[in-house]
Amino acid sequence: MLHLVQLTIPMRALYDWANLQDLLADLDDELHGADQDYLLHTLMSRSLGDAAPQPFMTQTRGAEIIVYGYTRTDDEAMRARARLLAEPAALTALQPDLFRGHALPEEIPAGTRIGFRLRCCPVRRNRKTGEQDCHLAARRAGHKLSAEQAYVGWLAERLQGAAELVDAHLAGLSHPRVTRRDGTRRLKPLRRPAAKIQGTLTVRDPDRFRSLLSGGIGRHKAFGFGFMLLQAARS
Repeated sequence: MLHLVQLTIPMRALYDWANLQDLLADLDDELHGADQDYLLHTLMSRSLGDAAPQPFMTQTRGAEIIVYGYTRTDDEAMRARARLLAEPAALTALQPDLFRGHALPEEIPAGTRIGFRLRCCPVRRNRKTGEQDCHLAARRAGHKLSAEQAYVGWLAERLQGAAELVDAHLAGLSHPRVTRRDGTRRLKPLRRPAAKIQGTLTVRDPDRFRSLLSGGIGRHKAFGFGFMLLQAARS
């Protein structure tokens, strides 16, 4: 069963834990503190194991980070897992008593119209250039598309068969540094597009749509991309 969960993580506690783990020591001064999603991924995966929410997205509220994510584990079982696996500093950051969540319906019927918010990394991959912003790739291929047209088209491709876009627009775009480990396991800074897309869709195949929610959309799903938050469709 798929669960939507919410975690509330104090920013100071997250960085205190990361410092104890020497995670910040691996980042140069320019990168320091830039990839919060990498730290969250590491905290949750080490402390919750396969119960960690993935994909997930974040929202900053004052000095706290609100994490929304999908997992196969309910909030009560997540609390038990955190108390079993997490180190003291990690437990302080996770605040398991504040875990919240609920199970999604077993099936979202075909034809259901749903609003959504998505934070994604809209890239395409090829052998020569590796990952490339899909808008840049389209322009280099001679297609005169706006960023919104390129990113919404990219999303429509990934929904194909599972759902159909009714309307969608680009609600935000940035190109943050993201941190990944290279082949030598050293942390490497990269620039990637972070697109926020909002809109309305119609479910076409309930099973494929559910798999899309649980698996995430696009690349870098373990690091704060690919999470689709469902909401009421606009009338």
